[in-house]
Amino acid sequence: MTDRSIVIRGVQPHSAHDPKENLRTVLPMIARAEADGVDLLVLPETAASRTDDPTQRCVAESLDDGFAHAIARTTHGMNLTVVFGMIERVQGSERRRNTLVAMRDGEMTAFYHKLHLYDAHTSRESKGILPGDAAPEPFTVAGVRIGLQNCYDLRFPETSRVLADRGAEVLVVPTSWVRGANKEDHWNLLLRARAVENTCFVLGVGQTGGNRIGLSAAIGPDGVCRAGLGHEIGEFTCTFDLGLLEQTRAAMPLLRQRRFAIDPVPRQAPTIFE
Repeated sequence: MTDRSIVIRGVQPHSAHDPKENLRTVLPMIARAEADGVDLLVLPETAASRTDDPTQRCVAESLDDGFAHAIARTTHGMNLTVVFGMIERVQGSERRRNTLVAMRDGEMTAFYHKLHLYDAHTSRESKGILPGDAAPEPFTVAGVRIGLQNCYDLRFPETSRVLADRGAEVLVVPTSWVRGANKEDHWNLLLRARAVENTCFVLGVGQTGGNRIGLSAAIGPDGVCRAGLGHEIGEFTCTFDLGLLEQTRAAMPLLRQRRFAIDPVPRQAPTIFE
């Protein structure tokens, strides 16, 4: 049995609209996480700039300046990997990308453009955001394979299954989950379902305050919650023991027993609203 493990810290903020204000909060967190021996620090979707106002847009930046550049500079010389969400400018387009970025030692080690846009209830994310066009690829932190997905992706089980197919052992889900009827129940249910059906660890890290639910949580491959938060602003740290993942996969070999493959090529994003 493996003796591999990974120390992960999730951050549940109420991010501001101004990226510079968010950096004043985040940069000391990075320094503390490195000092504490954390392997992976996870910030939520739109950690760089967030708004609850449907008439206002988040601040969009490139991967080479602003919030992302400051994170890269701060992590230079560190073993710590930092995952965060931002709104990325797209040259030649009025629409932007909802992007997740992983930084380590001053370099971008992974990025992911959100595939499934939140065109549901009264929201229309696709009005201002371009959908991603490629399934995410896992990346490695402390010898552990990490898969990224973003908020609404959690409702589409194929995203998690493609990551598990590609070797992901931990699914990391930064989010800005909006309050609504049964939305908290759905969040808790989906985190556990994605963990159990893929026999993966799942870390869901969200925004809180305003119209966001918080409720960040770390779920084991057995579906048991290992750590988490309520609605408060805060951080939590957990150690994922990959021996538990191996035990679970040996007892419940779901990934080997399934009869259907998942096509990893996304189809064209449908137009839901005219």
